[in-house]
Amino acid sequence: MQGELLSDIKHECVGGEVYAMVGVKRAHDTIAMNLIAHVHAHLRGSPCRVHSGEMKVRVQTETDDNFFYPDLHVTCSADDTHEHFNTQPKLIVEILSDATERYDRSEKFHHYRKLTSLEEYVLIAQDTQRVECYRRDEQWDLQLFQ
Repeated sequence: MQGELLSDIKHECVGGEVYAMVGVKRAHDTIAMNLIAHVHAHLRGSPCRVHSGEMKVRVQTETDDNFFYPDLHVTCSADDTHEHFNTQPKLIVEILSDATERYDRSEKFHHYRKLTSLEEYVLIAQDTQRVECYRRDEQWDLQLFQ
C-alpha cells in the first residue's frame, strides 16, 4: 500500500487485489461526522482514540494482509502507533450504502472478525433508521435497533 501514500484516491487491499474507494452521499457524511464527534467526546480522558474513514485498519493473518477504511474505528492500544493504519481496533463502524452494503456485511465482516482486539462491529443504514450491532462476547449475534 506504499503507492497509496502518493495517490489522491483511497484504496482498500484485499487478498492482494486493490480496490478504489468511492465518494459518499451527504447522509453518509453527516452520520459519520456526528458519530465521530459523539464518540470522541465520550472517550475523552480515556486511552482510547476514535479514527475517521481516513485511517486504515490492517487485518493481517498468516495467509492474508488486508487493509480497509472503516467509516469509524476506535483503538485503545498503546501499541497501535503506525502512521498510516491501526491493527487493534475495539470497535469498527460501517455506514451502509447501496454500493457497499453486501461487502460490509459479508467479506469485510469476515476479515474484521479475525482481529482478536475487535469487540464490536456496527452497521448503520444511511437511508433508514436501522443500526445493527454485533458483539464478540455475544458470539457475533445480531442486536438490532430501529
